[in-house]
Amino acid sequence: MQFDNPNVTVTVARFTAAGPYVLRLTASDTVLTSFVDVSIIVSLPPDTTAPTLTITSPANNAPTQAETISVSGTVSDPGPYATGVAQVTVNDLPATVNPDGTWTVNDVPLPTVGNNPIVARALDHAGNAAQPQTINVDRQPPPDITAPTLAITSPSDGSSTQADSITVSGTVSDPGQYPSGVAQVTVNGFPATIDGSNWSLANVSLDERPTPLAVRAVDLAGNATDQSITVQRQSPPDTTVPIVGITSPANGSATQ
Repeated sequence: MQFDNPNVTVTVARFTAAGPYVLRLTASDTVLTSFVDVSIIVSLPPDTTAPTLTITSPANNAPTQAETISVSGTVSDPGPYATGVAQVTVNDLPATVNPDGTWTVNDVPLPTVGNNPIVARALDHAGNAAQPQTINVDRQPPPDITAPTLAITSPSDGSSTQADSITVSGTVSDPGQYPSGVAQVTVNGFPATIDGSNWSLANVSLDERPTPLAVRAVDLAGNATDQSITVQRQSPPDTTVPIVGITSPANGSATQ
């Protein structure tokens, strides 16, 4: 505490901090001195300045494949009568606030594959709220590590035909928690037509022997599934009558 002029009857007292004070007023003449003590309590003006809040990590629209993320930033309570930061929350989760004004929240859930808003809020002890800070985190699906499901429905394994080519068909799907989708199906290296979960390839050539049919399905992540069957091509039936000729005796010849 400091007086502007302690030797006059009216002066100004200046206080450097809030709290209780005792002021002693003294009067004296050349013979006698008397004094009186006055107790006062000094209170600071109310804190009306909101905290300053920033998010420093992660960056806005940052991508991640994780299901949770750590969020950090800085906070301060400016103003001439600051009461101090009371709390920082991120998506309603309390942050740890350090003496240097940095704060962190670990394991903030990212419930949605895609855009996830992150909202940080701060309050000071006077109840003033900082302007909320919002960023977005892009949760990306983990890689597809599940191979397609592949089946050959026609022809059956070990079947036979007299045709020199056949149509091969079946079903395909790409299961798993994070499927990337079926990219292609091939039969002996030739691409099949895919229609939904069905696939087919016409005019697959057959040799005159057991012909292996190797079918492969690949998804967009490169996972592959293989299936194979064997088809026997049989020779067509002989439908041509024999040709017969008489070489002796000659037609119409005579003999005794």
